[in-house]
Formats: sequence, structure tokens, C-alpha cells
Amino acid sequence: MKKEEESGAKQVERGEKKMTDETVNILIVDDEAEMRKVLRDALQEGNYLIDTADNFRTGFKKIEQQEYDLILLDLKLPDIDEIEMLEKMREENIMTPLLIITDYGSIKSNVKAMKLGAVDYLRKSCDPEDVKEQVAEILARKDIEDFDQADYETLILKAKDAINERNFDLAHSFLKRAIIMAENHAEPFNLLGAIAEKKNNKEKAMRLYRASLDIDPTYEPAQDNIERASQFNDRSEQANLGDNYRS
Repeated sequence: MKKEEESGAKQVERGEKKMTDETVNILIVDDEAEMRKVLRDALQEGNYLIDTADNFRTGFKKIEQQEYDLILLDLKLPDIDEIEMLEKMREENIMTPLLIITDYGSIKSNVKAMKLGAVDYLRKSCDPEDVKEQVAEILARKDIEDFDQADYETLILKAKDAINERNFDLAHSFLKRAIIMAENHAEPFNLLGAIAEKKNNKEKAMRLYRASLDIDPTYEPAQDNIERASQFNDRSEQANLGDNYRS
């Protein structure tokens, strides 16, 4: 594979699947060539058209010239401050969903960054499955009206409906947003456990059920799920989603 040009000249990689009219355009902006490669390779199997830039200036020019469905944006770029970068995009009314790439852990505590659209984040130490899962979640909710304005109760109800419809990417997005709004609530972690269980990841499910009980030891749906999941052999058993929801 040819080395990417330092100028950030346009480079498009097609996934293995045949392109259709519903092809998703994604821009990756990161100053590290290896990280751009990791992200691009992780998305090769999807129906994505990938473009890259190695600095904010080049990436911003691309954004002005072409509409993207999602931007993977390095939080620490050499040519601009992180808040200035987000402010500039919003000033220009660029409302493309962002997946923030960072070495520095969660930016959920940065209220100003959140208000500027930096809600979804991805650690640079992530594995390819994390990349694919995050991208799928963001794209799943892209066309949902008023997602950013939904309150906690609405997010939980929508997550439960999505779980019952087996739209796990969408449910995960609702729950992640709910946790940002109310991180000390047990319910979202129980629901994430139910999703993991339905994906046949029992170990992850048990961790999430326990996380729910760490927050509220009296939360009965998580208690029920731990007891059932620790004993079940029949995958037809239903997870307790709370409030008379079963899935």
C-alpha cells in the first residue's frame, strides 16, 4: 500500500462489499498515519467510502467540498486546539455526526465539548470491533428526529423498544446517551447487559448486570438477570428489562 501523502490529498478506499446508492461517506481526520490505517482497515468490510486527512485544515477543506455521513476526528491535532476545532465546525453550521478519537479517555466531563457535538468518543487503543460498533451505532441513530433533545426517560423507553426489535446498535446509542445524562442510574447498565446476553456474550452481560447492582444493590431487574443468566441453559429465557418489559 502506498504511503499517504503528507498533504492529506484525497484517498478513497472501497470496502469489500459492492457499493450501492446507500453507500456511507466517512472522513477520517488524524495526524498519525498508522491510526488512519487502523481505522480505515477496520471499516473495510462495511458499505463505506473512506476519505482521509492528516490535519484539521485539510479535513475542513474536504468537509466544505463534500457532504459526509460521519467524521472520525482526532481530538488532538497539531494545527488547532480541540475546542477551537469544534467551535469552527459549528460556526460554519457543519452538523455532521462526530466520532472523537482520543488518547485521553472519555471527554464526557467536558461540558463545553459535549455542547459542541463531542458526545461519541473512541480510544486510540481500540480494537477493530470497537470501531465498527461505534460507527454502526452513530449511523443507526442518524435519522432519528430530536435524538439530542430526548430526556432520560424517553431514551430508556426507546432503548427497550429497540432491544425488543433486535436493533442493538440503536439501543446501545440510546443507552450511552442516557448514561451521559444520568451516570448513577442502574437501569442503563442492566439494559446493556441484556444486549450483551442477546449477542451471546454472557461474560460481558454478567459484568454489566453487576455494574448495575454496584450502582443500586436493590435493583430487581439486574438481580433477576444475574440469577437467571448464571443458571440458564436455554437461550429462549427472556432478560428482564424492567417495568414489565421482557426480551
